[in-house]
Amino acid sequence: MRYSFLVFENGSSYLCQMPMELTILGTSSATPTTTRHPSAQVLCIKNRLFMIDCGEGTQLQCMVHGVKFQRIERVFISHLHQDHYLGLLGIITTMNLNGRQEPFYIYGPKGLDEIMEVQFKWSSIVLNYALEFFELKDDGFQIIYDDEYLEVQSFPVKHRVPCWGFTFKEKSPFRNMKKGVAESKNIPIEAFKFLKSGEDYTSPDGVVFSFEELTELPKLSSYAYITDTIYLPELAPKLRGFDTIYHEATYLHDMLPKAEETFHSTAKQAAEFAAIAGCDTLILGHFSARYHEMGDHLLEATAVFKNTLIAEEGKSYAI
Repeated sequence: MRYSFLVFENGSSYLCQMPMELTILGTSSATPTTTRHPSAQVLCIKNRLFMIDCGEGTQLQCMVHGVKFQRIERVFISHLHQDHYLGLLGIITTMNLNGRQEPFYIYGPKGLDEIMEVQFKWSSIVLNYALEFFELKDDGFQIIYDDEYLEVQSFPVKHRVPCWGFTFKEKSPFRNMKKGVAESKNIPIEAFKFLKSGEDYTSPDGVVFSFEELTELPKLSSYAYITDTIYLPELAPKLRGFDTIYHEATYLHDMLPKAEETFHSTAKQAAEFAAIAGCDTLILGHFSARYHEMGDHLLEATAVFKNTLIAEEGKSYAI
């Protein structure tokens, strides 16, 4: 297993230190505490910002921890419990006041657009930029965003209301040259663009240079976000090999009946999920307000899955 995470203080996601970097803005469950806020995080991928859930107070958390929310391209809302979307209206209106012109893309459950439209109507809010809503589908893994460098999928989990998780996979249009081959094979400089694009190159004197022999796929980062769900071990194999999985751990395992009653998971179950998935790093979050310290969550999880972290607000984690 590869232990590849790094942690940066004070949220560096406005300028990525790594190809993919996660900044935690909220770690509490339904009720905020004096030290923890509702669910929100920002994923920085090649200096592009993507928000995942947007609980109450998210824009203030962005300001405190140096996240430039005016630069956020897209937001992914897991479900319509208020601790996961109440901060969205504030960010939308503040971006408007600050002169945003670029479209803002919102991926979420059916009804989220109606919730926003009611707010706009009765507050007489007129936006200077376009809002684009994309409704999540309850049909297994669905690609909801795809470009040259990134693929995002949604997948249903099981909560008291329709709820989704998200995966983020880095993509690369180019392959890497294998170490040392350029010198040993005397590759002509004009061949590199073909080889790195996945094409063989034939030199003017008929020598064929094979991209499969001389290049390899780059190591690409991947991140999965799972919140507000009952334990679903059958889902874990579908996330096999992900670098980092964020999994809710609302309760400790001695409160398993409460977790099952409310369709949540325990720290032990989150660790079991990570072990089945074979990820590199597990990050626990979405803690019940009944807990003031997370030491017991960490002990419970690391007994099952060693490379477990407790999500800390304001910290950034390299994926």
